[in-house]
Amino acid sequence: MRLLLSRSDLPAPAAQHVVRDGGGFVARVDFAWPAHRLALEYDGVWHGDPARFRADRARLDRLTAAGRRAVFPTAADLHRPDALLLRLRGLLRAPGCA
Repeated sequence: MRLLLSRSDLPAPAAQHVVRDGGGFVARVDFAWPAHRLALEYDGVWHGDPARFRADRARLDRLTAAGRRAVFPTAADLHRPDALLLRLRGLLRAPGCA
């Protein structure tokens, strides 16, 4: 994912970005475009574990409550990189984004 993003024409994301809301810790995300309030979390197979799934959903709820949007590409998305990059471009241009 890191190589795909770095080779793309997208603005460079912040890696391992700490999201804070009012100074309080919300989550650390794989990649973020802070000015756009957009996070990207790359979900590998371990995210299918029931306990991990619950924890991931709780994190998503916290991110959403803090006014962030999140996208969760998987390994399958890396087989269609153009579609994933198109999706990300759309999210970065969405109304209300910087």
